[in-house]
Amino acid sequence: MAAMERWLNTRAALIAAWSFIAALILGGVAFSVFLLLPSGEASEVDRALATATVAPVTATRPAGRALISGTIEKVEGQTLVVRLTTPESVRVVLRRNAPVGRLADGSIADVRGGEHVAANLSQQNDGRVIVTRITVQPPEIPIFGRGSDPPRPGTNISTPTLVTGTIVSNEGGKLRIMASTGERSADLAPAVRVSRFVPMSLAEVTSGRRIAVDGEYLVDGSLAASAIVIFGGP
Repeated sequence: MAAMERWLNTRAALIAAWSFIAALILGGVAFSVFLLLPSGEASEVDRALATATVAPVTATRPAGRALISGTIEKVEGQTLVVRLTTPESVRVVLRRNAPVGRLADGSIADVRGGEHVAANLSQQNDGRVIVTRITVQPPEIPIFGRGSDPPRPGTNISTPTLVTGTIVSNEGGKLRIMASTGERSADLAPAVRVSRFVPMSLAEVTSGRRIAVDGEYLVDGSLAASAIVIFGGP
């Protein structure tokens, strides 16, 4: 009877010892798995990065609004392919109701009261302000292709200032413009150059023409045009 009791006690002690060792082993394995596996927060970040869509942005195709100029390579329906001044091309897609037109030569008779214009004003050495260049165009058309005309020898004209606004009057060789900063008045230069924006359809646009585009780059690198101006031609 005593021998049986000792055997049972020994068996119970062995079971307890093996259970303790097994608990230690399982605990160590669980701790190792905890250290090796990513946490729930990290897994969420990984899933977010894996499913995110990132818009491609390059040095030559920045995101956002852009003013570009170049030469039309191809016309494909409502899409133009424009070669830029750099050796690359960009697809231009016309937005709905975006104005398209060309800059044509005009005359001083086109500069009438109520017309919206962009004008180059220059101040001479005697303090007189003169108008050297005028473009008649709708107010929603961006200012394109009107660099400062270089002063001619002997004119003593300062660097022109570009002023946009609405014509108040054009009488007696003097032009009055209502700009955002108030009314401006200037004398018309004897050889003032006048241009005007002539609306046209995209079907009239042909390859080989110089073009300026105001728009916004899309994620695929194409340009959604808000306005297009064509230079040269009839």
